[in-house]
Amino acid sequence: MQATDDAFLFLLFLRTCETGSLAKAALLLGISRATATRQLSQLETRLGQKLFTRTASGVLMTSEAVRLRPRIEAVVSGLERISRVREVSAEETGESIRISAPTAIGHDLLIPWLAPFLQAHPTLTIDIAHTMGPVRVMPVGCDIRITHSLFSCVRVITRPLGGMYRMMVASPEYLAKNGCPQHPVELANHSLLGGNDLLNGKPLVVRRNHERIIVPYLPRLRLYDHVASRSAALAGIGIAVHAFQYDVVDFVRAGHLIQVLPDWNPEPSPVSMLFPAREIRPIVQELADHIESRWRSNPYLFGAD
Repeated sequence: MQATDDAFLFLLFLRTCETGSLAKAALLLGISRATATRQLSQLETRLGQKLFTRTASGVLMTSEAVRLRPRIEAVVSGLERISRVREVSAEETGESIRISAPTAIGHDLLIPWLAPFLQAHPTLTIDIAHTMGPVRVMPVGCDIRITHSLFSCVRVITRPLGGMYRMMVASPEYLAKNGCPQHPVELANHSLLGGNDLLNGKPLVVRRNHERIIVPYLPRLRLYDHVASRSAALAGIGIAVHAFQYDVVDFVRAGHLIQVLPDWNPEPSPVSMLFPAREIRPIVQELADHIESRWRSNPYLFGAD
């Protein structure tokens, strides 16, 4: 088993101990309850001990879990210290920053913004890890996590960036075949495309000035990120109802996509920068300031108040 797998299993164990609920632990770690159950069973098998007993309201630690908990906490703390030592080692020849970001934000926004910052800091090394779906635990060794603020994260310092404007788009072919809705209630008659923030029974909410309309979101094609929904819209599968403006505006200008119900807008997505709950290094603070400056200068994004 790899060390990274060990670290995640230990985190799952600790979150289950803290919350007394495997479901809550799974939610914090951004995994399904079934996955959490399977991985906890894997840890119990590996250790040769039963760690929890199930009850109607959650789980209870066994005597073996009580005995192991301080040791596992020490292991996780040790991994975090090793990560910090690696950062210090890297700083002997030049500083290093680790960033975690959703795939779309990382590819389309963050990487282009880093070019001038790297030029201004020739000895700096930046590691970027792209993620899919909610991340509710700060990755070990990460200096900055950029996250959709709809999903909470634990034990972090939060710095709101602002948000991303959304729009609804579809291909000319889809609209020619299925018609273009004239009012939000008509969206219920169309194939709707969104990301993970519209799954699990969440409805689509659109606004026009002070009007607010809720539309049921019942997709035939379930997608988990907004780049996929844009690709599906380009393929003529349906209407992307949570598309980020920065991601689709060029396709609209080129005529590959058409804005649907331009007077109505889906609710924007809030975004934050997260930092580990410890003192922030000056170079990390400088990069965070640079990211926020670029964020505020983009017309398809808005800054925090």
